[in-house]
Amino acid sequence: MTILQTRPLFLIVVATLVTTCVFSTEAWADTEEAYKSRAKRLYDFARWGGKTKSEYTRLVSIPKDVQINAIPDTVSVEVVSDQELANGYLLDRWYRLSLRDKTGRNVLVKLRLVEGKSIMHAHDAMISFLSVVAAKKLRSGTSVGLSVGDVCFVGWGKPIISLTFCRNNIFVRIRSMETNVSVVDMGKFVDKAILKASFRKKSATTSKRGDANNQLSDLDRLRHMEAKRVLALKKALQFEKLPKTGRIRAASGFSPGVFKALGDFEVKHRGISPSFAHGMAKQLMLVGPKDTPQIGVTIFVGMSARNAQEMLVRQMTITSMPIEMMTAVHVTKGRPGDFHIVQKTGKERTARSIVRFVRDNIALTVEARTGDYDVFPIARKLDIQIQKMKVLSKGQYDRALPKAEIVSVEPPAPVEGEWVTIRYQTASELPQGIDIAVIPEPPGLALRLAKETKDAVTFVTKMAGRTYVGLVVYDKDTLLSRWTTFDLSIR
Repeated sequence: MTILQTRPLFLIVVATLVTTCVFSTEAWADTEEAYKSRAKRLYDFARWGGKTKSEYTRLVSIPKDVQINAIPDTVSVEVVSDQELANGYLLDRWYRLSLRDKTGRNVLVKLRLVEGKSIMHAHDAMISFLSVVAAKKLRSGTSVGLSVGDVCFVGWGKPIISLTFCRNNIFVRIRSMETNVSVVDMGKFVDKAILKASFRKKSATTSKRGDANNQLSDLDRLRHMEAKRVLALKKALQFEKLPKTGRIRAASGFSPGVFKALGDFEVKHRGISPSFAHGMAKQLMLVGPKDTPQIGVTIFVGMSARNAQEMLVRQMTITSMPIEMMTAVHVTKGRPGDFHIVQKTGKERTARSIVRFVRDNIALTVEARTGDYDVFPIARKLDIQIQKMKVLSKGQYDRALPKAEIVSVEPPAPVEGEWVTIRYQTASELPQGIDIAVIPEPPGLALRLAKETKDAVTFVTKMAGRTYVGLVVYDKDTLLSRWTTFDLSIR
Protein backbone atom coordinates (compact mmCIF):
# COMPACT_ATOMS: atom_id res chain seq x y z
CA MET A 1 0.00 0.00 0.00
CA THR A 2 1.35 3.42 -0.85
CA ILE A 3 1.69 6.15 1.71
CA LEU A 4 -1.01 8.22 -0.01
CA GLN A 5 -4.53 7.03 -0.77
CA THR A 6 -6.45 9.00 -3.42
CA ARG A 7 -9.84 9.12 -5.05
CA PRO A 8 -10.15 8.78 -8.85
CA LEU A 9 -10.48 12.51 -9.33
CA PHE A 10 -8.45 15.17 -7.62
CA LEU A 11 -10.18 18.27 -6.42
CA ILE A 12 -8.80 21.73 -6.78
CA VAL A 13 -6.31 22.53 -4.03
CA VAL A 14 -7.96 24.72 -1.46
CA ALA A 15 -5.73 27.52 -0.29
CA THR A 16 -5.36 27.80 3.47
CA LEU A 17 -5.76 31.24 4.91
CA VAL A 18 -3.43 31.78 7.83
CA THR A 19 -3.98 34.78 10.02
CA THR A 20 -0.96 35.75 12.04
CA CYS A 21 -1.70 37.49 15.31
CA VAL A 22 1.09 39.54 16.81
CA PHE A 23 0.78 39.89 20.55
CA SER A 24 2.54 42.35 22.76
CA THR A 25 4.95 40.93 25.29
CA GLU A 26 2.59 41.68 28.16
CA ALA A 27 -0.44 40.00 26.57
CA TRP A 28 1.29 36.95 25.10
CA ALA A 29 1.42 34.72 28.17
CA ASP A 30 -2.02 35.77 29.39
CA THR A 31 -3.74 35.04 26.05
CA GLU A 32 -1.85 31.82 25.39
CA GLU A 33 -2.60 30.37 28.82
CA ALA A 34 -6.31 31.21 28.53
CA TYR A 35 -6.54 29.37 25.19
CA LYS A 36 -4.55 26.43 26.51
CA SER A 37 -6.74 26.11 29.61
CA ARG A 38 -9.83 25.95 27.40
CA ALA A 39 -8.21 23.36 25.11
CA LYS A 40 -7.19 21.20 28.07
CA ARG A 41 -10.81 21.02 29.19
CA LEU A 42 -12.10 20.45 25.67
CA TYR A 43 -9.65 17.62 24.90
CA ASP A 44 -9.64 16.06 28.40
CA PHE A 45 -5.91 16.74 28.87
CA ALA A 46 -5.97 15.42 32.44
CA ARG A 47 -6.69 11.94 31.07
CA TRP A 48 -3.73 11.68 28.66
CA GLY A 49 -1.30 14.48 29.52
CA GLY A 50 2.11 13.04 30.41
CA LYS A 51 0.97 9.44 29.86
CA THR A 52 2.26 7.00 27.23
CA LYS A 53 1.30 3.57 25.88
CA SER A 54 4.79 2.17 26.61
CA GLU A 55 7.66 2.90 28.98
CA TYR A 56 10.33 4.20 26.61
CA THR A 57 14.02 3.68 27.35
CA ARG A 58 15.20 6.92 25.75
CA LEU A 59 13.99 10.19 24.31
CA VAL A 60 13.98 10.75 20.56
CA SER A 61 15.98 13.41 18.74
CA ILE A 62 15.09 15.08 15.45
CA PRO A 63 16.20 14.91 12.72
CA LYS A 64 18.77 12.28 13.77
CA ASP A 65 16.28 9.58 14.80
CA VAL A 66 13.55 10.30 12.25
CA GLN A 67 14.75 10.13 8.62
CA ILE A 68 12.16 12.07 6.64
CA ASN A 69 13.80 11.17 3.32
CA ALA A 70 13.01 7.51 4.03
CA ILE A 71 9.25 8.09 3.80
CA PRO A 72 8.05 5.94 0.86
CA ASP A 73 7.20 7.68 -2.42
CA THR A 74 9.14 10.80 -1.44
CA VAL A 75 10.13 12.94 -4.43
CA SER A 76 11.60 15.89 -2.53
CA VAL A 77 11.92 17.21 1.02
CA GLU A 78 12.35 20.87 1.94
CA VAL A 79 12.97 22.21 5.44
CA VAL A 80 10.73 25.27 5.57
CA SER A 81 11.50 26.45 9.09
CA ASP A 82 13.76 25.60 12.01
CA GLN A 83 13.14 27.29 15.34
CA GLU A 84 14.64 26.85 18.77
CA LEU A 85 11.83 27.14 21.27
CA ALA A 86 11.58 27.65 25.02
CA ASN A 87 13.29 25.65 27.74
CA GLY A 88 10.89 22.78 27.36
CA TYR A 89 11.50 22.38 23.62
CA LEU A 90 14.65 21.62 21.69
CA LEU A 91 13.50 22.13 18.11
CA ASP A 92 10.41 22.99 16.04
CA ARG A 93 10.98 21.84 12.45
CA TRP A 94 8.60 22.29 9.50
CA TYR A 95 8.92 20.27 6.29
CA ARG A 96 7.31 20.54 2.87
CA LEU A 97 7.25 17.15 1.13
CA SER A 98 6.40 16.25 -2.42
CA LEU A 99 5.12 12.65 -2.53
CA ARG A 100 4.17 10.58 -5.56
CA ASP A 101 0.80 8.88 -5.30
CA LYS A 102 -0.19 5.63 -7.01
CA THR A 103 -1.40 7.51 -10.10
CA GLY A 104 2.03 9.07 -10.57
CA ARG A 105 1.06 12.58 -9.53
CA ASN A 106 3.10 14.63 -7.08
CA VAL A 107 1.19 15.69 -3.95
CA LEU A 108 2.26 18.40 -1.49
CA VAL A 109 2.20 17.48 2.22
CA LYS A 110 3.26 19.60 5.20
CA LEU A 111 4.91 17.95 8.20
CA ARG A 112 5.77 19.52 11.56
CA LEU A 113 7.91 17.85 14.24
CA VAL A 114 8.45 19.36 17.68
CA GLU A 115 11.07 17.76 19.91
CA GLY A 116 10.38 18.21 23.62
CA LYS A 117 12.88 17.63 26.39
CA SER A 118 10.27 15.41 28.04
CA ILE A 119 7.03 13.60 27.21
CA MET A 120 4.99 16.24 29.02
CA HIS A 121 6.60 19.00 26.95
CA ALA A 122 5.55 17.24 23.73
CA HIS A 123 2.00 16.98 25.08
CA ASP A 124 2.13 20.66 26.00
CA ALA A 125 3.14 21.47 22.41
CA MET A 126 0.13 19.49 21.20
CA ILE A 127 -2.31 21.27 23.51
CA SER A 128 -0.85 24.64 22.42
CA PHE A 129 -1.55 23.66 18.80
CA LEU A 130 -5.04 22.35 19.57
CA SER A 131 -5.89 25.59 21.39
CA VAL A 132 -5.73 27.58 18.15
CA VAL A 133 -6.12 25.05 15.32
CA ALA A 134 -9.89 24.96 14.82
CA ALA A 135 -13.19 26.16 16.18
CA LYS A 136 -14.57 22.63 16.00
CA LYS A 137 -13.12 19.97 18.27
CA LEU A 138 -11.02 17.41 16.40
CA ARG A 139 -11.88 13.71 16.62
CA SER A 140 -9.72 11.30 18.59
CA GLY A 141 -7.86 8.72 16.55
CA THR A 142 -9.50 5.88 18.44
CA SER A 143 -12.96 7.14 17.43
CA VAL A 144 -12.13 6.30 13.80
CA GLY A 145 -10.20 3.11 14.58
CA LEU A 146 -6.76 4.68 14.13
CA SER A 147 -3.98 3.62 16.50
CA VAL A 148 -1.15 6.10 15.96
CA GLY A 149 1.04 7.62 18.69
CA ASP A 150 0.39 7.73 22.41
CA VAL A 151 -2.43 10.20 21.78
CA CYS A 152 -3.89 11.14 18.41
CA PHE A 153 -6.46 13.50 16.88
CA VAL A 154 -7.71 13.67 13.28
CA GLY A 155 -9.61 16.14 11.13
CA TRP A 156 -13.22 15.79 10.05
CA GLY A 157 -14.35 14.23 6.80
CA LYS A 158 -13.01 11.47 4.58
CA PRO A 159 -10.31 10.80 3.70
CA ILE A 160 -8.27 11.94 6.71
CA ILE A 161 -6.14 14.79 5.36
CA SER A 162 -4.83 16.04 8.73
CA LEU A 163 -3.28 14.05 11.56
CA THR A 164 -2.02 15.30 14.92
CA PHE A 165 -0.31 13.01 17.42
CA CYS A 166 2.38 12.61 20.07
CA ARG A 167 4.73 9.67 20.42
CA ASN A 168 7.26 9.75 23.27
CA ASN A 169 8.73 13.29 23.36
CA ILE A 170 7.83 14.17 19.75
CA PHE A 171 4.76 16.14 18.66
CA VAL A 172 3.74 15.47 15.04
CA ARG A 173 1.40 17.38 12.73
CA ILE A 174 0.77 16.19 9.15
CA ARG A 175 -1.50 17.89 6.65
CA SER A 176 -2.12 17.14 2.99
CA MET A 177 -2.61 20.13 0.72
CA GLU A 178 -4.93 18.01 -1.48
CA THR A 179 -8.48 17.63 -0.15
CA ASN A 180 -8.81 14.03 -1.35
CA VAL A 181 -5.46 12.62 -0.19
CA SER A 182 -5.16 10.60 3.02
CA VAL A 183 -2.12 11.05 5.29
CA VAL A 184 -2.85 8.00 7.46
CA ASP A 185 -0.12 5.79 5.97
CA MET A 186 2.45 8.56 6.22
CA GLY A 187 1.48 9.11 9.86
CA LYS A 188 1.91 5.42 10.58
CA PHE A 189 5.37 5.46 9.00
CA VAL A 190 6.55 8.47 11.03
CA ASP A 191 5.05 7.00 14.21
CA LYS A 192 6.83 3.68 13.60
CA ALA A 193 10.17 5.49 13.15
CA ILE A 194 9.73 7.40 16.41
CA LEU A 195 8.63 4.25 18.23
CA LYS A 196 11.68 2.34 17.00
CA ALA A 197 14.02 5.14 18.11
CA SER A 198 12.33 5.22 21.53
CA PHE A 199 13.79 1.83 22.39
CA ARG A 200 17.03 1.89 20.44
CA LYS A 201 20.15 1.46 22.56
CA LYS A 202 23.05 3.79 22.00
CA SER A 203 26.57 2.44 21.63
CA ALA A 204 28.51 2.19 24.91
CA THR A 205 31.48 3.79 23.17
CA THR A 206 31.48 7.04 21.24
CA SER A 207 33.57 7.62 18.13
CA LYS A 208 36.36 10.12 18.55
CA ARG A 209 35.98 11.16 14.93
CA GLY A 210 33.29 13.31 13.34
CA ASP A 211 32.13 16.89 13.48
CA ALA A 212 31.38 18.77 16.68
CA ASN A 213 27.59 18.63 16.24
CA ASN A 214 27.63 14.84 16.05
CA GLN A 215 29.75 14.67 19.18
CA LEU A 216 27.20 16.62 21.23
CA SER A 217 25.00 14.45 23.42
CA ASP A 218 21.29 15.20 23.71
CA LEU A 219 21.97 16.55 27.20
CA ASP A 220 24.71 18.90 25.95
CA ARG A 221 22.43 20.11 23.17
CA LEU A 222 19.65 20.81 25.67
CA ARG A 223 22.00 22.81 27.89
CA HIS A 224 23.19 24.79 24.90
CA MET A 225 19.60 25.73 24.01
CA GLU A 226 18.78 26.71 27.59
CA ALA A 227 22.00 28.66 28.03
CA LYS A 228 21.27 30.64 24.87
CA ARG A 229 17.93 31.84 26.26
CA VAL A 230 19.33 32.53 29.73
CA LEU A 231 22.22 34.57 28.34
CA ALA A 232 19.86 36.57 26.08
CA LEU A 233 17.62 37.45 29.02
CA LYS A 234 20.58 38.32 31.26
CA LYS A 235 21.84 40.70 28.59
CA ALA A 236 18.42 42.37 28.35
CA LEU A 237 18.25 42.72 32.15
CA GLN A 238 21.87 43.94 32.39
CA PHE A 239 22.24 41.15 34.90
CA GLU A 240 25.71 42.06 36.15
CA LYS A 241 24.51 45.55 37.09
CA LEU A 242 21.49 44.40 39.12
CA PRO A 243 21.71 45.56 42.74
CA LYS A 244 22.59 42.83 45.21
CA THR A 245 23.23 42.71 48.94
CA GLY A 246 25.14 40.33 51.14
CA ARG A 247 22.17 39.76 53.44
CA ILE A 248 20.69 36.29 53.97
CA ARG A 249 17.14 36.02 55.27
CA ALA A 250 15.13 33.00 56.38
CA ALA A 251 11.71 33.01 54.68
CA SER A 252 9.79 32.10 57.83
CA GLY A 253 7.32 34.97 57.78
CA PHE A 254 4.91 33.77 55.09
CA SER A 255 2.20 32.43 57.36
CA PRO A 256 -1.42 31.94 56.17
CA GLY A 257 -2.37 34.98 58.23
CA VAL A 258 -0.07 37.18 56.15
CA PHE A 259 -1.86 36.28 52.93
CA LYS A 260 -5.32 36.48 54.49
CA ALA A 261 -4.54 40.06 55.49
CA LEU A 262 -3.84 40.87 51.83
CA GLY A 263 -7.42 40.31 50.74
CA ASP A 264 -9.18 37.48 52.54
CA PHE A 265 -7.32 34.78 50.64
CA GLU A 266 -7.34 31.07 51.26
CA VAL A 267 -3.80 29.72 50.86
CA LYS A 268 -3.25 26.46 48.99
CA HIS A 269 0.24 24.99 49.07
CA ARG A 270 1.41 23.56 45.74
CA GLY A 271 4.66 22.08 47.01
CA ILE A 272 8.38 22.72 47.35
CA SER A 273 10.82 22.28 44.47
CA PRO A 274 14.59 22.71 44.03
CA SER A 275 16.39 25.20 41.83
CA PHE A 276 19.54 23.24 41.17
CA ALA A 277 22.56 24.50 43.17
CA HIS A 278 20.81 27.84 43.77
CA GLY A 279 18.19 27.22 46.44
CA MET A 280 14.61 26.09 46.99
CA ALA A 281 11.20 27.32 45.85
CA LYS A 282 7.71 27.10 47.29
CA GLN A 283 4.55 27.47 45.19
CA LEU A 284 1.35 28.86 46.70
CA MET A 285 -2.07 29.60 45.24
CA LEU A 286 -4.16 32.38 46.76
CA VAL A 287 -7.89 31.78 46.28
CA GLY A 288 -10.06 34.79 47.07
CA PRO A 289 -13.73 35.69 46.66
CA LYS A 290 -15.57 34.95 43.41
CA ASP A 291 -14.76 38.35 41.91
CA THR A 292 -11.04 37.90 42.63
CA PRO A 293 -8.84 35.80 40.31
CA GLN A 294 -6.57 33.08 41.57
CA ILE A 295 -3.13 34.47 42.32
CA GLY A 296 0.00 32.37 42.11
CA VAL A 297 2.92 33.17 44.40
CA THR A 298 6.32 31.57 43.94
CA ILE A 299 8.89 32.13 46.69
CA PHE A 300 12.56 31.43 45.87
CA VAL A 301 15.11 31.43 48.67
CA GLY A 302 18.68 31.34 47.44
CA MET A 303 21.96 30.81 49.24
CA SER A 304 22.86 34.37 48.20
CA ALA A 305 21.35 37.39 46.44
CA ARG A 306 23.04 36.31 43.21
CA ASN A 307 21.43 32.85 43.55
CA ALA A 308 18.00 34.47 43.95
CA GLN A 309 18.56 36.55 40.81
CA GLU A 310 19.66 33.46 38.87
CA MET A 311 16.54 31.63 39.98
CA LEU A 312 14.33 34.51 38.84
CA VAL A 313 15.97 34.64 35.42
CA ARG A 314 15.60 30.89 34.88
CA GLN A 315 11.94 31.04 35.81
CA MET A 316 11.37 33.82 33.27
CA THR A 317 12.89 31.73 30.46
CA ILE A 318 10.29 28.96 30.98
CA THR A 319 7.91 30.34 28.40
CA SER A 320 6.91 29.61 24.81
CA MET A 321 7.65 33.21 23.80
CA PRO A 322 10.39 33.66 21.18
CA ILE A 323 13.63 35.12 22.50
CA GLU A 324 12.89 38.56 21.02
CA MET A 325 9.64 38.85 22.95
CA MET A 326 10.96 37.21 26.11
CA THR A 327 13.75 39.76 26.35
CA ALA A 328 11.46 42.79 25.87
CA VAL A 329 11.44 43.52 29.62
CA HIS A 330 12.21 46.53 31.76
CA VAL A 331 13.90 46.52 35.17
CA THR A 332 12.93 49.12 37.77
CA LYS A 333 15.23 49.61 40.74
CA GLY A 334 13.62 50.05 44.12
CA ARG A 335 10.51 48.79 45.86
CA PRO A 336 9.17 46.25 45.74
CA GLY A 337 12.51 44.55 46.27
CA ASP A 338 15.98 45.75 45.40
CA PHE A 339 14.58 45.79 41.85
CA HIS A 340 11.38 44.59 40.19
CA ILE A 341 9.97 43.65 36.78
CA VAL A 342 6.32 44.29 35.86
CA GLN A 343 4.30 42.72 33.04
CA LYS A 344 1.02 44.43 32.17
CA THR A 345 -2.12 43.00 30.55
CA GLY A 346 -5.59 44.22 29.67
CA LYS A 347 -6.89 46.31 26.79
CA GLU A 348 -5.14 49.45 28.02
CA ARG A 349 -2.04 47.55 29.21
CA THR A 350 -2.49 49.01 32.69
CA ALA A 351 -3.16 45.89 34.77
CA ARG A 352 0.09 44.91 36.48
CA SER A 353 -0.82 41.23 36.51
CA ILE A 354 2.72 39.81 36.91
CA VAL A 355 5.27 41.29 39.29
CA ARG A 356 8.69 39.76 39.95
CA PHE A 357 11.20 41.12 42.43
CA VAL A 358 14.30 40.23 44.44
CA ARG A 359 14.97 41.37 47.99
CA ASP A 360 18.33 40.17 49.33
CA ASN A 361 18.41 36.36 48.80
CA ILE A 362 14.63 36.04 48.26
CA ALA A 363 12.94 36.26 44.87
CA LEU A 364 9.16 36.47 44.50
CA THR A 365 6.81 36.13 41.55
CA VAL A 366 3.20 37.25 42.05
CA GLU A 367 0.90 36.48 39.13
CA ALA A 368 -2.83 36.78 38.49
CA ARG A 369 -3.69 33.49 36.81
CA THR A 370 -7.03 34.69 35.43
CA GLY A 371 -8.25 38.14 34.47
CA ASP A 372 -6.52 41.51 34.33
CA TYR A 373 -5.91 41.94 38.05
CA ASP A 374 -3.38 44.37 39.52
CA VAL A 375 -1.10 42.38 41.86
CA PHE A 376 1.39 45.21 42.42
CA PRO A 377 -0.08 46.19 45.85
CA ILE A 378 0.20 42.55 46.97
CA ALA A 379 3.83 42.44 45.84
CA ARG A 380 4.58 45.62 47.81
CA LYS A 381 3.06 44.19 50.99
CA LEU A 382 4.96 40.91 50.61
CA ASP A 383 8.17 42.90 50.18
CA ILE A 384 7.46 44.68 53.47
CA GLN A 385 6.96 41.28 55.06
CA ILE A 386 10.35 40.09 53.77
CA GLN A 387 12.07 43.13 55.30
CA LYS A 388 10.73 42.04 58.70
CA MET A 389 12.35 38.62 58.40
CA LYS A 390 15.47 37.80 60.36
CA VAL A 391 18.85 38.49 58.79
CA LEU A 392 21.26 35.62 59.46
CA SER A 393 24.98 35.84 60.03
CA LYS A 394 27.22 33.34 58.24
CA GLY A 395 27.59 31.40 61.48
CA GLN A 396 23.83 31.27 62.01
CA TYR A 397 23.31 30.09 58.43
CA ASP A 398 25.92 27.33 58.81
CA ARG A 399 24.35 26.13 62.07
CA ALA A 400 20.81 26.18 60.63
CA LEU A 401 21.42 23.13 58.46
CA PRO A 402 23.42 19.93 59.14
CA LYS A 403 26.23 19.10 56.73
CA ALA A 404 25.85 16.20 54.30
CA GLU A 405 28.17 14.52 51.82
CA ILE A 406 28.18 11.90 49.06
CA VAL A 407 29.75 8.62 50.26
CA SER A 408 29.77 6.61 47.04
CA VAL A 409 28.43 6.36 43.49
CA GLU A 410 28.13 2.81 42.13
CA PRO A 411 28.97 2.28 39.35
CA PRO A 412 30.93 5.56 38.97
CA ALA A 413 30.40 5.68 35.15
CA PRO A 414 27.20 3.76 34.35
CA VAL A 415 26.12 2.65 30.88
CA GLU A 416 22.79 3.92 29.56
CA GLY A 417 20.02 1.67 30.90
CA GLU A 418 22.06 0.61 33.94
CA TRP A 419 21.10 1.34 37.54
CA VAL A 420 23.26 3.71 39.59
CA THR A 421 23.12 4.01 43.38
CA ILE A 422 24.17 7.19 45.20
CA ARG A 423 24.87 6.87 48.94
CA TYR A 424 25.16 9.83 51.30
CA GLN A 425 25.54 10.61 54.97
CA THR A 426 24.85 13.53 57.30
CA ALA A 427 27.02 14.82 60.12
CA SER A 428 24.09 14.48 62.55
CA GLU A 429 20.46 13.38 62.71
CA LEU A 430 18.13 15.58 60.73
CA PRO A 431 16.02 17.79 63.03
CA GLN A 432 12.27 18.00 62.57
CA GLY A 433 11.37 20.11 59.55
CA ILE A 434 14.71 19.44 57.82
CA ASP A 435 14.79 17.17 54.77
CA ILE A 436 17.40 15.82 52.35
CA ALA A 437 17.12 14.92 48.67
CA VAL A 438 19.24 13.80 45.72
CA ILE A 439 18.36 15.91 42.67
CA PRO A 440 19.45 15.22 39.05
CA GLU A 441 19.80 18.09 36.59
CA PRO A 442 17.99 18.32 34.27
CA PRO A 443 15.27 16.47 36.22
CA GLY A 444 13.65 13.40 34.69
CA LEU A 445 15.82 13.26 31.59
CA ALA A 446 19.06 11.39 32.22
CA LEU A 447 18.06 9.74 35.51
CA ARG A 448 14.73 8.23 36.54
CA LEU A 449 14.12 7.43 40.21
CA ALA A 450 13.91 3.68 40.87
CA LYS A 451 14.00 3.42 44.66
CA GLU A 452 15.24 5.22 47.74
CA THR A 453 16.17 4.29 51.32
CA LYS A 454 17.21 6.27 54.36
CA ASP A 455 20.73 6.98 53.10
CA ALA A 456 20.73 5.99 49.40
CA VAL A 457 18.92 6.71 46.15
CA THR A 458 18.92 4.47 43.04
CA PHE A 459 18.25 5.80 39.53
CA VAL A 460 17.86 4.17 36.13
CA THR A 461 20.07 5.92 33.57
CA LYS A 462 18.02 6.98 30.53
CA MET A 463 20.28 9.12 28.36
CA ALA A 464 24.00 9.06 27.56
CA GLY A 465 26.08 12.15 28.29
CA ARG A 466 27.18 14.21 31.25
CA THR A 467 24.55 15.04 33.83
CA TYR A 468 24.73 16.79 37.19
CA VAL A 469 23.58 15.50 40.55
CA GLY A 470 22.97 17.56 43.68
CA LEU A 471 22.62 16.57 47.31
CA VAL A 472 20.54 19.19 49.09
CA VAL A 473 19.65 19.61 52.76
CA TYR A 474 16.83 22.10 53.23
CA ASP A 475 14.43 23.57 55.79
CA LYS A 476 10.82 23.09 54.69
CA ASP A 477 9.72 26.22 56.57
CA THR A 478 12.47 28.78 55.91
CA LEU A 479 13.55 27.25 52.55
CA LEU A 480 17.20 27.66 53.54
CA SER A 481 19.33 25.06 51.77
CA ARG A 482 22.84 23.67 51.50
CA TRP A 483 23.96 22.04 48.23
CA THR A 484 26.70 19.60 47.28
CA THR A 485 27.00 18.85 43.54
CA PHE A 486 28.99 16.55 41.27
CA ASP A 487 29.13 15.41 37.63
CA LEU A 488 27.99 11.96 36.50
CA SER A 489 29.04 10.59 33.10
CA ILE A 490 26.63 8.13 31.49
CA ARG A 491 28.15 6.08 28.66
